[in-house]
Amino acid sequence: MKKRNVTALLITLSLAMSGLGAMTGYAEESGEKTVLRQMVWGSIDDYVPDNEIFMELSPEYADSVELSVELGGSGDADVAQRFRLMLASGEELPDMIRLNYTQFAEFADAGVLYDMGEVLAPYEDDIIDAAKELMTYDGTYYATIFEIKPKVWFYRSDIFEECGINVDEVKTIDDFIAAAETIHETYPDSYLENYGTPLNNYDLTMMLCATDGTFCDEEGNYHCASDEGVRQAFENLKKLKDSGAFSDIVEWSADW
Repeated sequence: MKKRNVTALLITLSLAMSGLGAMTGYAEESGEKTVLRQMVWGSIDDYVPDNEIFMELSPEYADSVELSVELGGSGDADVAQRFRLMLASGEELPDMIRLNYTQFAEFADAGVLYDMGEVLAPYEDDIIDAAKELMTYDGTYYATIFEIKPKVWFYRSDIFEECGINVDEVKTIDDFIAAAETIHETYPDSYLENYGTPLNNYDLTMMLCATDGTFCDEEGNYHCASDEGVRQAFENLKKLKDSGAFSDIVEWSADW
């Protein structure tokens, strides 16, 4: 297969594969399957079952398309760095790559992602707005999504009730710390949340969403040191950490 300079940023296959009619025809003529490479993170075993289910539901591709899953690293940052190195070296790119939205803009700006607008057009009316936001950059569709992650607070209603905490009144950082302190006083071995070192990047991302912090302006000039939202996000996280009311266990560790 020849080298490609465009990759589709795909997390699921159901929509993307609908554009493979030409590949099906090629396979019928040549007798060879078209191999589509997916670069992912974590474990290949997490993706193979999904691909098998897709093929069961889409038998028209079973004889013409083979999905090959390759590991780009343990996390999204590893995959992004691997992709950068492949682009820089001229190495053959994967057909599909899994990324988080935080890496989306970089590669869309570089022009190395495939415009999926034509493929997605028949389904656009059925796609919810929250999904469209994650699938597009600067008005162009480059991706399908794995999932939408709403910010939901899961809590033990029985513990909150016992501690006299009204969840509807926990609206600020100070309210959150006060609730954590109350719970920890009642249950010394339990914590409302954990903020370990190093801090999980998801915590920073969520805090930046709340403070409207941005690392650069619309022209791409970094202004981390002067952006008030960035400053407030880090100050909030420091305040949570310094309160001593939360666990210092690191997320994704064995203890977690």
